[in-house]
Amino acid sequence: MLIHDIPRGIEADSFADSREHLVRQVTARLFGTAPLHDPRIEWSPEQAAALERGGLSLTPLDLDDPENALATSIAAYSSLLLESLDLGSAAQRLGVSESRLRQRLGARTLYGIKWEGRWLLPRFQFTEHGLLPGLEVVIPALDPEIAPPAVARWFTAPDPDLAVGAQSLSPQAWLAGGRDPGVVAAIAADLAEEW
Repeated sequence: MLIHDIPRGIEADSFADSREHLVRQVTARLFGTAPLHDPRIEWSPEQAAALERGGLSLTPLDLDDPENALATSIAAYSSLLLESLDLGSAAQRLGVSESRLRQRLGARTLYGIKWEGRWLLPRFQFTEHGLLPGLEVVIPALDPEIAPPAVARWFTAPDPDLAVGAQSLSPQAWLAGGRDPGVVAAIAADLAEEW
């Protein structure tokens, strides 16, 4: 990870510190509040005991626990944001102006996440030499209400409807191979029903 890829507002002293800060931001945005290091501090010992007897867990959220769906979701969203390119980096990489990228984001022919007032562009849509071919056909077909981590997973996971011989390709691999983007767009249009 490059320091310039860390969204503004995140201290870059260390990856762990920036990750912790971003996780708090993501959690606050998704749930309206940041997780507490120790939820017990919000309650008296008697109240905490009563809550636990009632079935509420006051165990701090372990973001590295692969069995915890909430922690996995928060970590996936945080990682997606950390790995995304800011508008300036993406423009430089593509050899275009930031204004041109904003136009494409507005027209929904490029996928972006608006985070703290600025655009972040997930890396799944980039190749070594530019953008995935056919992206401008696929992105408009995606429901904008689908959560960014779900979009990233879909773009990068093998899809049985995108088979070449016996091998299923991800939408990313399908497009990178120069195959028909209309096929991927048709699948993208159906995603809202699944998510």
